[in-house]
This record gives sequence, structure tokens and C-alpha cells, in this order.
Amino acid sequence: MKRYLIALLLPLAATGCKETDSMVNQVNNQKMKDSLKKVYPSLAVSQIRIEVRDFRDVEVLLGDEELYSKTDEELQEITKNISSIAYFFHEENNYLGKGKVTYIANERSAPGPDEPKREFDMHLETFKK
Repeated sequence: MKRYLIALLLPLAATGCKETDSMVNQVNNQKMKDSLKKVYPSLAVSQIRIEVRDFRDVEVLLGDEELYSKTDEELQEITKNISSIAYFFHEENNYLGKGKVTYIANERSAPGPDEPKREFDMHLETFKK
């Protein structure tokens, strides 16, 4: 009986696993940056940081004054587009959970603790099948 249970569960366990690889994430981060620059031309000279933490949570930082100055409604739409791009590039290699996009006006350096920023949830769960 125990052998049958193991034989039954083994294929299920194998199909539920993904091959996670940080090198794949680095390559996909660069591809995603290139895509974002094409979709949002102002990002060509701005800072873009993408990090996938623990193969689960995607964090995108965009230092771009043009995007930062948009309304919340516009940034919600932009975040929705960025979410679909992130899901496209990172879903296969990761177990995506949470995601957020942070917009700052500073185009050159990381945000300081007191620097204003605008953060939006990516709602990655909406892409899961």
C-alpha cells in the first residue's frame, strides 16, 4: 500500500517543481529592462532596478521624473502593464507571490529614507492560472 501511495504522489511532486536559477533571473531582469525602455521611452535615461527576492517577490524601482509626475490612475495602468511584463519574464523560473512597483523622481540614485516615493501593488495573483 505504501508503495502505491509513493508511486501516486511522485509524479505530482515532480510536476509541481520549478527549476529556480538566479542566473536566469539576472538575464530576464535585463530583458525586462530592455522591454520597459521600449514601452516607456523616458526610461531610456532613467534608473531601473528589478529584483526577485527568494524566487517569489518581484520589486521594480523606476527612477523617472516623467512617470513619477503622473496621476495615481495613470500609474495604476502603468503598473498593470509592468506586472504583465514581469509575469511574462519571471513566471517560468519563479514561484511568484507579491510584487510592487516603486516610482521615484530621482533618475540617478537610490531613494533615501526621506525621499518621496509612490508604490503600487502588482497584483501578480491575477495572472495565475
